[in-house]
Amino acid sequence: MEKKLKSKKELRNEILRLRDALSEEDRNEKSHLIAEKVIAQKEFTEADKVLLFASFKSEVGTQEIFEAARTAGKSVYYPKILGKEMEFFLVEKAEDLSEEYWGIREPEAILERKFFANPEEKICVIMPGAVFDVEGNRIGYGGGYYDKFLQKLEIEFSTQQREVYKIAVAFECQMTELGNIISETYDIKPNCIITEKRKLLIIAC
Repeated sequence: MEKKLKSKKELRNEILRLRDALSEEDRNEKSHLIAEKVIAQKEFTEADKVLLFASFKSEVGTQEIFEAARTAGKSVYYPKILGKEMEFFLVEKAEDLSEEYWGIREPEAILERKFFANPEEKICVIMPGAVFDVEGNRIGYGGGYYDKFLQKLEIEFSTQQREVYKIAVAFECQMTELGNIISETYDIKPNCIITEKRKLLIIAC
């Protein structure tokens, strides 16, 4: 009998229940292991600018990545939802973030602090998600904000034949079997996925 595929919503809810079930201690320990792997990546160490995100609920903790980037003198930007679009703004300290959209911590939308693409600079994007598979297929949280933002950013960089390097971070429990996620034409895949147990390089990005 052929296996019936779950909808994106069903699969997302199932995986998020698993993630939510992790204890705070377990999440902190696994987040530390993930942060260590991210910080060691060549694309992170060589980046001029890092596009990060503020962890929400049971997501992978990103504070350690932020501190490493700032210590290394990198400019770090966090996302803010503006209508149906997502933009990134410079964050220099934790106090630059405040709870706004759905209770997610976001920076203030100050034009002078807005991220603008500069193909002369190396950009590393650390991206979240709800569910992933080994081919880099991803289920987000339903808004499509990262897909739209990254598509626009990659078009700007492609004219200079430069690449934006995308690292997805997730707990191992967020990985699903290949074939469970149906890829859409507008989906943007990360270059690699880092969990507490492994680094998965995605060949076709």
